[in-house]
Amino acid sequence: MSLALSRPRMLLPRASYPQRAADGILVLQRGENASTDYYLRSRLAACGLPAEIADLTDDPGASGMLGAGGAGALMVVLCRYAAPAWLDALERMRDRLVRVAFFMDDDLPAMLRAREIPSAARGKVALHFAAHAERLSGLCSEVWVSTPELANRYAEAAPRVLAPLPEAEPPPPAPASADLVVYHGTDVHPRERRFVLEVASLLQTRSPGARIELAGDRSLARAAAGLAGVEVVPQRSWPDYLEVQTGRTAAISLAPLFPSDLNDARAPVKAFDAARLGAAGLYADAPAYRGHVRDGEDGLVLPMQPSAWAAAIAALLADPDRRMRLAGAARARLAATLACDPGFPAPAG
Repeated sequence: MSLALSRPRMLLPRASYPQRAADGILVLQRGENASTDYYLRSRLAACGLPAEIADLTDDPGASGMLGAGGAGALMVVLCRYAAPAWLDALERMRDRLVRVAFFMDDDLPAMLRAREIPSAARGKVALHFAAHAERLSGLCSEVWVSTPELANRYAEAAPRVLAPLPEAEPPPPAPASADLVVYHGTDVHPRERRFVLEVASLLQTRSPGARIELAGDRSLARAAAGLAGVEVVPQRSWPDYLEVQTGRTAAISLAPLFPSDLNDARAPVKAFDAARLGAAGLYADAPAYRGHVRDGEDGLVLPMQPSAWAAAIAALLADPDRRMRLAGAARARLAATLACDPGFPAPAG
């Protein structure tokens, strides 16, 4: 553990397996999570092979895919993390493996050094990724990442890029909740949460009827005290978050993002949050969104200045037709992306 923390690095896949067609796919994840849903689940459904998604906390002996009646030519995808029991099981059955891919959608090695995120998040990465990097290097035949930036940073691992996909077709935009503005960033975005409070403070005079909802903890709720129309809601687990958001609508969804090693490698998945709510999206002028959002067509790209965001929110709340046009264009684009599912990368070589 201490070595992983002091010398964090990306795994380097060294394994090679017989070049034969897979007859089953096993995805390993640690709890239900957005990474599996946005990058793997729809591709898994479209591949036409028997498949299983197993949790790294489960007993590998209970896996039907690993059992005697399971796949004889197995493709395995490890989503972000690993666990000793599953690594043991996969190493024992190397003769049944045809591909083993490691997928990550954050810069996990950089997270170990990122003091701006909670220590619990760094510890999770150290325990479930960095501690297994050497064994993963010996077991994996390929690496997949979520952005070209990550592929460039870890070019020595020869990674392939998987574009994110919505977990479901977004609903059509609706005029309900026309004054609701949301930011549901997690606790790895403390600066962005405080930024939204600055924006909310300016909105009190520009658009006094606006309601701002953002995820946060008690300290954020204390900081928001006295700001009219601001509600700080608890951060939820991914399954609970999806359940709560189902059927909800909002006017505007915010995606602020300050420059950092971690943020500059992120994918534009906040566009999915906006589409899920039928909302118009406001996005930071940052690498994650600069090449994805078509400014003025399916979202707005803004500098990280509170006054610019407050002005844009007030203007959209006063112009519901424009808000609906932005939300509708974003929804149509994401629905088309989901309909053209590209599948998993082809085997290397």
